[in-house]
Order: sequence, then C-alpha cells, then structure tokens
Amino acid sequence: MAIMVEIRIEGMTCDHCENTLKKVLQNEKGVIKVCHINWKKGIARVEADENADYSKILKAIESKGYKANLPHVVKQPAHVSLKTQAQEVCDLAIIGAGSAGFAAAIKASDLGAKKIALIEGEIMGGTCVNVGCVPSKTLIRAAEIQHRALKHEFKGISTTAKKVNWNEVRDQKDELVSELRKAKYADVLKNYPSVQYIEGKAKLLSSQEVLLSNNQKLKANKIILSTGAYPWEAPIPGLKEVGFVNSTDVMNLKTLPKSMIVIGASAVGLELAQTLSRLGVKITIIEVFPRIVPLEDTDIGEALEKYLSQEGMDFFVV
Repeated sequence: MAIMVEIRIEGMTCDHCENTLKKVLQNEKGVIKVCHINWKKGIARVEADENADYSKILKAIESKGYKANLPHVVKQPAHVSLKTQAQEVCDLAIIGAGSAGFAAAIKASDLGAKKIALIEGEIMGGTCVNVGCVPSKTLIRAAEIQHRALKHEFKGISTTAKKVNWNEVRDQKDELVSELRKAKYADVLKNYPSVQYIEGKAKLLSSQEVLLSNNQKLKANKIILSTGAYPWEAPIPGLKEVGFVNSTDVMNLKTLPKSMIVIGASAVGLELAQTLSRLGVKITIIEVFPRIVPLEDTDIGEALEKYLSQEGMDFFVV
C-alpha cells in the first residue's frame, strides 16, 4: 500500500535546495512520488511504499549535506486514482479536505451520493488538526507545565525545571497531530466507499469540470470549494527582505530563538507569544492599535497586558 511520509530536513536555504532534494528523492527506491518540499518549513512529503527502507531514503538526503529525520510516518492514504472514467460524472467534487470538506463529503454520502471526489492539494485535515487548535494547544499546555514548575505563589512548595528540550516538545506535538489526522480523517474514509480521496492540486475549468494535477479531467454535477486559508502576510516594507515566520512556521521551528518580535496582539499572536515566552524566548509584541486585543473590551485588554507583562513580555502599542 502506498502511504504519505513526512520527512523533516535541516539545512535547506532556498528553492535550489528543494529542486536538488526532489531529484534525489525521485531516484530512491520505495519513493513513488515527491508530493511537496518546502525549504522554509524544512519538510518534504513523499508518497512511498509502506515497506520502503526509510533509513536509505534519509541517507540519500544526508549525502547532499542536509540533516534528515523521520519523526513519524503519516498513516494516511496516498494518491487515490479515480475509479470512474473521464467521461463519467461524479455527483460531487469537493476541493479541499479539511474539516468542512470532510463534513460535506460525509453528508453527501449520507444523502445518497454514489460518487464523491474529495481533492486535497497538500495534506488532509485542514487547519485545526494540522496547524491550528491541536498543535497550538499542545504547545500551550507544555509551556504551562514548564511555567508552573518555575513560578508559583505557594510558600513551602519547591519545584524545579530543566532547560526545555524543544525538539522533543515539537516532535510529541507532531506525533499527536499525525495520530488525530489518521483517526479523525484518514480512517473515517474507510467507512464511506463512495468518497474517493485524491491528492493533488485542482483547477476549475468550468462550473462542472475540474483539471487534476495528473492532467486528468473530472466532471461533477456539483463542485464545492473548501480551500481554507493561509496566514496573512502583513504589507510591512522590508519584511520579506529580512525574513519572518508566520503562525504556522513558528510551531515547527528547528530551534527556539533567544528573542522574537511578534507583530499583532490579537488571539493567535498572544497565545503563541506567551507559549514561546514560557519556553524561554524573550518576547516583544508590537500592536498597531492603541491596546492589545483591540476587538475586546478595553478593561480586558488592559488587564491582559498587565498580566502578560508580569510574565516578562514587552509591549509597544500606538
């Protein structure tokens, strides 16, 4: 059986690195298809035989001067070819296999749809399980334990905490993400034979026709777009030139920095800022509005800033 394998790679610095590793992986026995390589995130996803010798695959990457490890194998189906012929028509095509896409596919199946194509360009599960609630809340809880071990208000209670091993914290987070992705998404598809999972990009040709990444055309009576969203890149002069990480990248850092500036003091910025602060990173937060969490009541923003300042975070607001 072909499965998806996610490899963490250290040392990639540009698009040329991606192209180099793509060629290396394409020539490795057991690798069926190179699906995605991202030098900024330090990951590569490949479709591979489940019995492949992963140690040889890692050695091939390292032979080019990179460091590679396989924290876990993503146990999800790989590319699933359409069982229908090109001239046949699906009842429904769904572009995007996140929570909304899955819900739509399951509901359509329950309502009697016989042929449903669920198409995903990256990895199934969408925001929540992969880059949202699951990984962020796992890191928040880990940071909370570290914080409480170092600081508490009870006299007579002595606690200690060693230096944070970020690699282990991050890897445990990734393992949980993989487990939930498999249990809540990949395994669910087994109960819905009418849903065909297709990994690859999709392009709309018309209101009833989609072009898949393998150049196969798929016709459908109805098409649902459920493509999700990406972190917003603030239009700040010089931002691209100096480099930055977004809310997704920061949870997959190879190493924790000594300090970090967080631009934006709403929910996502603050929760990740507090997490990193409690793990030992010196945090400075910049907010363009006069106070943090600007969409909340003034009292909430003032109280929250005071509390987080006491934890050692610095704030700069207009």
